[in-house]
Amino acid sequence: MATLKYEDRQVVSREGETVLDAFLRQGVTVPFSCRNGICHVCMQRCIKGAVPPVAQKGLSQDLREQGYFMTCKCVPLGDMEIAPPLELFSTTVLHSKEMLSPYVCKLLLEPASSMPYHAGQFINLRRADGVTRSYSLASVPEQDYFLELHVLRKDGGAMSNWLLDELQPGNEIDIQGASGECYYHDEVRGHPMLMVATGTGIAPLYGILRD
Repeated sequence: MATLKYEDRQVVSREGETVLDAFLRQGVTVPFSCRNGICHVCMQRCIKGAVPPVAQKGLSQDLREQGYFMTCKCVPLGDMEIAPPLELFSTTVLHSKEMLSPYVCKLLLEPASSMPYHAGQFINLRRADGVTRSYSLASVPEQDYFLELHVLRKDGGAMSNWLLDELQPGNEIDIQGASGECYYHDEVRGHPMLMVATGTGIAPLYGILRD
């Protein structure tokens, strides 16, 4: 068990329980989505205590040094003092939308400033009401000016339906990233690769192939 201090709250985790589960069980509301350490939506900052390496997998060196970690993957090693993340989102503008099929839409986003990323990584999109989802990049840095996303409409999808039906060219939306390990690492360049995907999972592989 570990004592977790978060803002004005103090909760106690159970044996083997993640920080996210401990928070949710005791009524501490924090954002989360995939619960698998992939989307990074649940990131928080550790300002005192130790963070297990698995809870920082896939984060940039800069974020790791600032104490950022994924609450969904963090089983505390001991007591921790945790703080909300600093503002990691920036604003982008939707440049255009194009339906690639009856259910898949290509979005081109124009970032307000240059954003470093690797082909194949993903970014998080956040609506004004806080709903956040992750989408892989199909664009290639230094070749494409716009950030390209392929969004699949999902039945009842809070974000996908809003992106396809309501967000219009010229509208702003917040983005966070880029993140993820799905890209062509320098140490394996020139090696053969087998890439397998279906549906919109092809989008990041399209960027990697072009890269």
